[in-house]
Amino acid sequence: YEADYAICYRVVNGKTDIVLANDCDYKVAAGGACLAISDFKYESRTKTIQDITLTSGSRMTIESAASAAGIDLDKKHYKAATYPLLDNASPALRALIAVGTGCDTLPGGVSGIAVKGISNFLQGIADSSNAGATNTNTADTIGPTLGSRSNTDHRREDSSDVILDSAQKSNAASNTEEETTPSVTGDSRADRLLEWYVEMDAKKRSGAVLWTCAQALLYQTGNI
Repeated sequence: YEADYAICYRVVNGKTDIVLANDCDYKVAAGGACLAISDFKYESRTKTIQDITLTSGSRMTIESAASAAGIDLDKKHYKAATYPLLDNASPALRALIAVGTGCDTLPGGVSGIAVKGISNFLQGIADSSNAGATNTNTADTIGPTLGSRSNTDHRREDSSDVILDSAQKSNAASNTEEETTPSVTGDSRADRLLEWYVEMDAKKRSGAVLWTCAQALLYQTGNI
């Protein structure tokens, strides 16, 4: 029985406080509220757990857990995510990140897509938006290691060398069309990520197909 979605549903709806699993999919599907014990050391002689490793898709969640346990988040106890994609990510954006990198609703993901590439693409959108805002303003005037590991560090390396350029083009196109084109996902960043997936996908699947996979994930985990 595949319990992933049942567990994520419980986390999203506040029925489960912590998950015992080293599967990175929980943090993506359930969001920042998910706190997981991904590793622990069991001492058989004393029948006690000596060390635990907590992971989460949200630094805030890790900080809260560390504070409750009286642990300082120093270099010894904390390892930040290499690509902190999930902080402040909407459910729609999280679902598309899962779909792009490969999950149960789209095994294998989208060709040429990996966590590093998604991070660069979203950063390119943010940089373009910030540059536009700046120009407008100028014219007008815990354990041995406690922390959030990279949620999908086992994913393949990205094959695209034009990620930032694609993000900037997507941002420019979205700025032109945003007043006339309704949002597909309800999140502008997720909309642009979906457009990029369609552009990159070697299997030429439509945005509707890829978004349906993301919606299935959202539905199964109780996000919609």
